[in-house]
Amino acid sequence: MADLDKQKEIVSLWKTSFFILLGTLFTLFGFLFNNFNKLPDIKLIIVNFVILLNVIILFLLARKLHKEIDRLKDL
Repeated sequence: MADLDKQKEIVSLWKTSFFILLGTLFTLFGFLFNNFNKLPDIKLIIVNFVILLNVIILFLLARKLHKEIDRLKDL
C-alpha cells in the first residue's frame, strides 16, 4: 500500500507541475498579445524563445506524467 501512495504523490507532483507550466504559457500569450506593439524586437525574441521553451518542457512533462500514470496502473 505504501508504494501505491508514493506513486500517487509522484503523479500528483507531475500533474501540478504540468498545470503550472500550462498557466505560465497562457500568461505569456496574454502578455505578448497585450504588449506586442510596445515591446522592442529583442524582447519579442526573448518572449517567443521562452514560449517555445515552455512548450517543449510541457511536452516532456506530459510524456513523464504518462509514464508515471502507467506505472501507477501496474501497482
